[in-house]
Amino acid sequence: MALSESHAYLQEHSAVGEFPAPGGRFNALKRLASRCVLHFFRGQNAFNLNVARTFDVVQHQLKQIDSRLDELARGHATLGEHLRSLQRARDEADFLHRQFSTAIEQIKELQAHHGGVLARHESRLDVLEALGRTLEQQGTGLLEAVTETGGRTARLASAVDVLSKAHGELDGIRQAVAAVETKMDGFGKRQNDIARSVEQADRTAAGVSKRQDDLVAALEQVDRTAAGVSKRQDDVVAALDEAHKRLDHAMQDAGAVGERIARAEQGFTELLARFEQIAALNALLRGSIDAAMEAAAGRKGAARATAAAAGLERAAQISADASYEMFEDAGRGPEDLVRSRLSLYLPRLKALHATPGRCVLDAGCGRGEFVKLLVDNGIPARGVDRNEMAVQHAQSLGLPVTLADVFDELAKAKPGSLAAVSAFHFIEHLPFDQFCRLIRLAAQAIAPGGLLLLETPNVRNIQVAATEFYRDPTHTRPYHPATVEQYLKQQGFTEVSVAYLHPYPAAEHLKPGEGDAAGNFSKLDELLYGARDCSIIAARAKDAV
Repeated sequence: MALSESHAYLQEHSAVGEFPAPGGRFNALKRLASRCVLHFFRGQNAFNLNVARTFDVVQHQLKQIDSRLDELARGHATLGEHLRSLQRARDEADFLHRQFSTAIEQIKELQAHHGGVLARHESRLDVLEALGRTLEQQGTGLLEAVTETGGRTARLASAVDVLSKAHGELDGIRQAVAAVETKMDGFGKRQNDIARSVEQADRTAAGVSKRQDDLVAALEQVDRTAAGVSKRQDDVVAALDEAHKRLDHAMQDAGAVGERIARAEQGFTELLARFEQIAALNALLRGSIDAAMEAAAGRKGAARATAAAAGLERAAQISADASYEMFEDAGRGPEDLVRSRLSLYLPRLKALHATPGRCVLDAGCGRGEFVKLLVDNGIPARGVDRNEMAVQHAQSLGLPVTLADVFDELAKAKPGSLAAVSAFHFIEHLPFDQFCRLIRLAAQAIAPGGLLLLETPNVRNIQVAATEFYRDPTHTRPYHPATVEQYLKQQGFTEVSVAYLHPYPAAEHLKPGEGDAAGNFSKLDELLYGARDCSIIAARAKDAV
């Protein structure tokens, strides 16, 4: 209320009809008016202060509301982006699923096609078998003909013997005639007999000559028969050779088809494994999304957005783990190959004679190849890894593998409670301070006389250090084996041994030339295509505390 309004109020409600004259009553009225004005100003000031405080409180609350709204807007935008990313990932998974389904159908069609090809080859083999049987029958007939020819040849030989005897008789008759001629004068009376004998001899000679001609004709017939038999035999041999060639071609075609079927089956197996990985990834993603949605369902506002964002972040981490696991699978090769390479450590670990309760801890175990190798050989072992996809695969094989941080597991282990610690292709993923921490924690957890097994890329190999090392985007830095050995000895490890493993295939090595007396070629070849990895085995002193 303004001062003018207060004066009007006093005039309206005062009993004084006109402005009073100075005096005691007027003074009392002035005091009354002063008190009214003073009371009014005090009330007005208090009201103004309350209004100002109220405005401040309201303004502060509005600022808080604006901040909350901004936070909710950012959370909503982040949630929308995560949902869009998740939708894209789901679309990609569905696309991959469709592709794999199409590939499976194509493989089934290929198998059906190969089945038809094999059926045709089987029918061709049946025809060839029938041809072989026919040729065998013809060969049998040929052998019989040859046998028959041999009999006829024997009879001809007998006839030749008879002819030879006849020639002998003729020679005797001729000798007799010559004797008769020389003694003709003395034996005149026997001339007729001799003439008759000569005539008989001539007739016998004529018969022998005719028989000889018959034998020659028979021999010519035998020769012609033998030539026909030889030609037929040559034809049979040529037919057999052609049949063998056709059979060889058929076997080669069947081998090529078998190789194609084997490659197709291998590809189908790889596709099935990939499909199982994607199915496992899809199950993990769905589980994380469902858990996030369930956690966000009972909350409101920023808490709901935070819970949803945490769930989506876990889904993104699972997707990243799956992507890296597939990348690692392509680089490491089959699990059997990895286990065969790691089997060289078995003699050292079996020689430890670990007491009950002490086991081997495989740090960064991945798919669990080394854990399975140890368990199959009766060595207590367990593994730890942060990749959820790799851990799930190892657990599906029944292996004692847990999803955890390596450093946390080593820190929780009691001093001297482990028989050995293995870390294959692990330290190159660590910065130097983390590497030092790993060695310190391992030295505390390994029992006296226990082992620390390390494998890392061999940086002494130029090709590995310059190119191969950087194929893995998670590699942090290479470690020279001399550096690792020095730091292991500083932490109390003894008997540190370094071995160089897994050289490049022989086909990739350099080809030696002439005049390399100093061995420079061998040195260069070792630097370029020598061992790709180095193994470092360090043992704790048996009297270590």
